[in-house]
Amino acid sequence: MSSTSELFGKYAISGSTERTPVHALVDERRSTRRVDARLGMKLLAPGLEEPLSVDATDLSESGLYAHLPQACRLTVGQRCEVIFDGGPGLERLAGESRYATVVRTEPVGDPAERSVGAGLRFDYPIYL
Repeated sequence: MSSTSELFGKYAISGSTERTPVHALVDERRSTRRVDARLGMKLLAPGLEEPLSVDATDLSESGLYAHLPQACRLTVGQRCEVIFDGGPGLERLAGESRYATVVRTEPVGDPAERSVGAGLRFDYPIYL
């Protein structure tokens, strides 16, 4: 797109007759700075009998990535609540919570002990 381009509705208009969907122009997963961090948290979601204690491995203002036991069976689109325990350099987040939506899941690790990698997007950002 040229500098004179403008966004209109869900399409980018660049002065030509070609229409490109906006989602093709923006990689939303990379819209905020990521921090590689081990951040303890508790995950609460429908179907879990009790809060699940896990570590986030990747954190940004808009979400996080964590490895979860396969048995928790989170699915894309599912809502959950995250309560942070804190971590090295992120102690100030201890006790804070955010509601989030599961936006991505993928199998990770050894097939015998497979876990699920899950990307969660927060409803409201955390400021790092």
